[in-house]
Amino acid sequence: MAIQLLGGKARGFSCEIPKGDEVRPLQVLLKRRVFDSYQNFEGVHFVDLCAGTGAVGLEVLSRGGDKINFVEKSHKVFTVLNKNIERFCSSYQDLGIVELSNQSCTTWIKKFKDQYEKSTKEQKENTVLFFAPPYPMHELYQKFIPMIFCSDWFKGVLWVESDDHKGPTQSELEKLGVREDKLIRQGSSFIMMTSF
Repeated sequence: MAIQLLGGKARGFSCEIPKGDEVRPLQVLLKRRVFDSYQNFEGVHFVDLCAGTGAVGLEVLSRGGDKINFVEKSHKVFTVLNKNIERFCSSYQDLGIVELSNQSCTTWIKKFKDQYEKSTKEQKENTVLFFAPPYPMHELYQKFIPMIFCSDWFKGVLWVESDDHKGPTQSELEKLGVREDKLIRQGSSFIMMTSF
């Protein structure tokens, strides 16, 4: 089974999906609605947390993203992610900068915060953090999201994906600090987008 990119220079590129239930790819119709709303990512530094197959980050790269960080904790999933990135980069060498990290998103964000605070105002504002862990991992939502809101350090945009039935509800995410500056929904699945 594979996931295809929907648009940009690499439209149609297929990402392999690892076997088992460690990966929950973004629902196709929800993904389409997101990328219908945001088609051009020129100048954007996109961070694909809990990256899985890498399909969302690669979609951004295909649409002009400057730099993509892929962060994935599972060694098994990271192996497949790495293969997808290698195939992509060998076919599309002229697209942005790619960095992969095989660690938890909470560990990664602590290191990232130090680098981010040295960035220019424009770089900070053009950074998007996409947080989409497996829905049942409520404790990870509860641990990670306050790290973004704990102080006034982040100035970009946070995308948080969840599902009303399987993950934290919209109201539960709001209690953690996520604001609905923009909401994209498909059925019970949704992405809340907060601009800082």
